[in-house]
Amino acid sequence: MKNIKTFLSLGAAFFFLNFVPFSLTSAGAAYYKYVDKYGTVHFTDRYESIPQEYRDQIKTFREEPKTQPAPPPPELKEKKREGEPAAEDRASKGGETGQKEAQAVEARKKEAEEKKQKAIEEKEKRIEELQKQIDDKRKQQRSLRTNWMVHDRNTIIRLNQEISVLEKKIKAIQDELAEGK
Repeated sequence: MKNIKTFLSLGAAFFFLNFVPFSLTSAGAAYYKYVDKYGTVHFTDRYESIPQEYRDQIKTFREEPKTQPAPPPPELKEKKREGEPAAEDRASKGGETGQKEAQAVEARKKEAEEKKQKAIEEKEKRIEELQKQIDDKRKQQRSLRTNWMVHDRNTIIRLNQEISVLEKKIKAIQDELAEGK
């Protein structure tokens, strides 16, 4: 009988020592080990579940969090093409090639700025269109408010919902514009 208990204790210890550390998911998690009066090895991650009589013999194990390597800093300079130095390097060499490269970089910057400005103008135009739609729906509401028929009330409710949706779209576009500036 004692051999079976010893075998079971060793089997449980082997299981817990090999599998419990891998199942702990929280960073820096602690787990505790103690042996009861029958020689059975117990593992737990809750200190309060350990009987009072075994708390003086517990061994605490801590799982150290794995540190992730820091991500590389974002590239601030133009990406190098294969086999070519960066535009700044080419421009610093001077001469006609350097000037052409500097002009090309400036042209790309200007083109990007123009695209950004065009996107802003399109968003502002969209806001104006949505505002016109809201104005039209409010005009429809005013014309319906003279007759308080059931149909008119339902139409007013629908128009209010449509106006609310349009106002939310305007707000979203205005937020995009604010982020872009």
